[in-house]
Amino acid sequence: MSAQVSPWSTQPVIRADATFNHLDLATLWPGAPLTLLTGNALVQPDGNGWRGQGRITNGLSGPWDKGRLPLDSALGQVRFDNGQWVIESLTADLAGGRLLLRGQVGASDQGGVIGGWQGHAQLQNINPAALYSSLAAARLGGTLDASAHGQAIAFNARVLPSGKQPGAARLRGLHLRSAAARGQWSDGALQLQTLTVQTDDAVLQGELNVQLATRAGRGQLHLSVPGARFDITGHLGAQAGAGNYALHLADADEASRWLAKVPGLPASLSSMSVQGQGDLTGQWQGGWQHQGAQLALQAALRVPRIDLRERDQAPDQVLHLTDLDADLTGRIGALNLRASGQLQTGTRRFNVQTQASGGRSRNGDWQARLQSATLQVQLGSQPGQWRAQLREPFGIDWTPGGGAGTLHTNAGEVSLSGPLPGTATLGWQPVRWHIDGPRSNLQTKGQLRGLPLAWLDLLGNEQLARLGLRGTMLLDGDWDVQASDTLKLRASLVRRSGDIRVQADADIAGKGITGALQGVDADVRQASISVMADGDALHGSLRWDSERAGQVQADLSTRLSRGNAQTGAGWQWPADAPVTGTVRAQLPQVGAWSVLAPPGWRVRGTLDANVTLSGTRASPQWRGTLTANDLALRSVVDGIEFGNGKLHASFTGQRMDIQEFSLDGASAGSGGGGKLTLQGFAEWLPDGASATPALSKIHMALQARADNLRVMSRDDRRLTVSGELQASLSDATLEIRGALKADHALFVVPDDTAPRLGDDVVIHASSKPPAQVASGAASISRAPPANHSPGQHLAVNVAVTLDLGSDFHVKGRGLDTRLAGTLKLASSGLTATPLRLTGEVRTVRGSYRAYGQQLDIEQGVLRFTGAYDNPTLDILAIRPNLAVRVGVQISGTALSPSIRLYADPDLPDAEKLAWLVLGHAGAEGGGETVMLQQAALALLGGSGKGLSGGLAQSLGLDELSFQSATSNGNGSTGAAAVTLGKRFSRGFYVAYQRSLAGAVGTFSIFYDLSRRLTLRAQTGDQSAIDLIFTVPYD
Repeated sequence: MSAQVSPWSTQPVIRADATFNHLDLATLWPGAPLTLLTGNALVQPDGNGWRGQGRITNGLSGPWDKGRLPLDSALGQVRFDNGQWVIESLTADLAGGRLLLRGQVGASDQGGVIGGWQGHAQLQNINPAALYSSLAAARLGGTLDASAHGQAIAFNARVLPSGKQPGAARLRGLHLRSAAARGQWSDGALQLQTLTVQTDDAVLQGELNVQLATRAGRGQLHLSVPGARFDITGHLGAQAGAGNYALHLADADEASRWLAKVPGLPASLSSMSVQGQGDLTGQWQGGWQHQGAQLALQAALRVPRIDLRERDQAPDQVLHLTDLDADLTGRIGALNLRASGQLQTGTRRFNVQTQASGGRSRNGDWQARLQSATLQVQLGSQPGQWRAQLREPFGIDWTPGGGAGTLHTNAGEVSLSGPLPGTATLGWQPVRWHIDGPRSNLQTKGQLRGLPLAWLDLLGNEQLARLGLRGTMLLDGDWDVQASDTLKLRASLVRRSGDIRVQADADIAGKGITGALQGVDADVRQASISVMADGDALHGSLRWDSERAGQVQADLSTRLSRGNAQTGAGWQWPADAPVTGTVRAQLPQVGAWSVLAPPGWRVRGTLDANVTLSGTRASPQWRGTLTANDLALRSVVDGIEFGNGKLHASFTGQRMDIQEFSLDGASAGSGGGGKLTLQGFAEWLPDGASATPALSKIHMALQARADNLRVMSRDDRRLTVSGELQASLSDATLEIRGALKADHALFVVPDDTAPRLGDDVVIHASSKPPAQVASGAASISRAPPANHSPGQHLAVNVAVTLDLGSDFHVKGRGLDTRLAGTLKLASSGLTATPLRLTGEVRTVRGSYRAYGQQLDIEQGVLRFTGAYDNPTLDILAIRPNLAVRVGVQISGTALSPSIRLYADPDLPDAEKLAWLVLGHAGAEGGGETVMLQQAALALLGGSGKGLSGGLAQSLGLDELSFQSATSNGNGSTGAAAVTLGKRFSRGFYVAYQRSLAGAVGTFSIFYDLSRRLTLRAQTGDQSAIDLIFTVPYD
């Protein structure tokens, strides 16, 4: 710093300049921001005054709330003359923009006291977030004109957005057009004569008068946004006040979309879809002193309908709020609330009605008293409603205090009723909950009385009904909880009275299952479940004792740990917590076993289990045995029945060994039904293993053997198999190996299938979206399958050989044959990979009835090359006992077959058809023959037997045909005739033909001596014996 002065001159300062570097204001004045200022200043005389200029830069600029000065650089010029300071120019780069300032400060004639000032400022591209970091980022510009006269400061400000906004600017979504305020500040009072904020789609207008010293104000505001309008007018002070407000919501969706763009509001608003309308009106009277104890409020909320959902949620997950009416009246210390409304989500509907009072006392405590409350619930398509009603007024007190608080409630009781008869009560003693930072203390005690077991059936989606449980049992429950740094818990649910009926097989004393179930009283003597905790020790027990539904005793003990009180983690069950327990069960033969089987199946058996548990939660160790006897299962529809089953298994650690599992097939007459035996193990790998997904932790190996096992025993489905299978599961890969052979099989295909709905039929399932019927079969939409966790896919590797054996018969649809061959079933990959079937199946001595004739299947081969439902076809069926070889040949695939007429030697199709249907060549030009051929051609597209086929079968014949009159080559005419035929064996056939014009018929015998030699004998009008030798030319 340097200066040149002349003390006795009129202008004592001749020249002064100063230079500074890296100046930190925080070291000079406590509380000042951190700075790194570098610059210079120069002062020179100017007449009777001075003129000065300076330049400054700041190397530590930043937001004010971060302890920095939001100034980058500044350059200015000032002048002092005759007691007046004039800012000729000031340019400052701050907050990412620029400030331009000019003005003047005058002095009065009394001692140089400031008497007034005026100034004009211009802002360019100022970022509010650079001034104060909690403000929204934007680029703003504008002007400010201010002047002071005495103690009053008048101002007029206008803010406009800059042309280019930053990428993260929240104001971009609002599209601010302008903001303006004109008013005055005087004696601690702020008066806004006009206030206007305008965006592209919203306007805020009003006027305000605020007394900061007395914290009082008056004014009016009007806000108009898309879909909503809000108005408020009035005044409020310490002792007096009055006003009213109104909110009209015309379109909730538009309003919510606009609110999502407002800075400071939750971003989750943008993901919500809100539809509906509503109105909120109210008024106030009184002042705010004594924490508003004398402030009277009145509010009314009317919402005809509001729909809420996440924008990516399905339509059936919408929350429908309808007929919501709420009225709030009274003073802050004594408010009265009356509310009612309906809520629906999916198929669940809730109806609420309540009346309450409460408020805030002068010491800051809150009290509430629930005078009445009723909740009605409709669950899906279940008939009737659930109802919960408060029996007497219920009080709640909340006492806050410096980061802590205490909640007290009075004793109360709620009555519960449901669609089924019965009323339960839920009562509790006074509840106390104290919270102090992360620590809390809870004390509660209560009881549940008269809970009908039948209610659990409805709430459990009829799971108890599937178990066969019905009855009149009533349950009581109690709880007593004290939870703080230590835990004390007593909770139980016990039988009070009544009994249950279980479904038992009607043939309990027999060897098999009749399929009929009957209700039997269980004669329950004891049923209870309890949980107890003392400190970190937790114990649970289950007791069940009945005359006909068995006995179960189970106990489990473990330890809990208290989480970090500073983080509020609470009580936890750690992975290394020790566990001990025992399970003893003896269950008789009851129908409850059938819940483990698919619908329509019946399962029964006795169970005896004795298991102990030790180890930790993450690594439990099991020890014990599991025995089941007289196991049986049956499906009448599928013709499956097994009985006399046994199971002996043991538990060691996390491994279950199956020493014996066997089932006997259904007996047929004096013969047995064979046997199925299985042995193996399954274990759960410990957490230390490399396989972390749950599916990969399962290791299993099973060996099964079937000895003449009768799998199906229906009249039209009979199957007996023998063979061995091995199954193993390791590293989420299931491998199945083995070979099966059919000892005996008979499958009868019905001639007529069940009627099917057309492809255009759509069935709407109850409370579920419509499902399009595919492939002609109606299907009702069901709940989507549960999503599996990533990495939990099961790979399946199958290699099984299927041998059809020497007694595998198929009948129906005109087919009667034995099948032989060997197939291989294979799969390699994930569960979505289809099974592959390879191999060849051939017919043996089969026949096929078509066009009223019995055809011999001379060649029948089905070749499988992958798809199990689309084998390659190579079938040739010949009509026997004719002078020529004619029949039907089928090629192609099962999904795209090719059917054509066959003759050897080849003939025109009309001749082939005549020989196939009539048994002889068609007459040339015969009108009846042409009609018969057309009728036979029509049969190619049908699966019916025709009139002659049905009549022949009903008479026990193989052939019943009509031959029209024919014209012979020598000019003679053959009369019409009727032919009856019967095949007694594969090589022996008898036919009788009677002319409609003659008196004597013809009796013929055909006997196949070999493949190429046929003996034909005929007697009647003419008697003859022929030996026919056939020479093929193919």
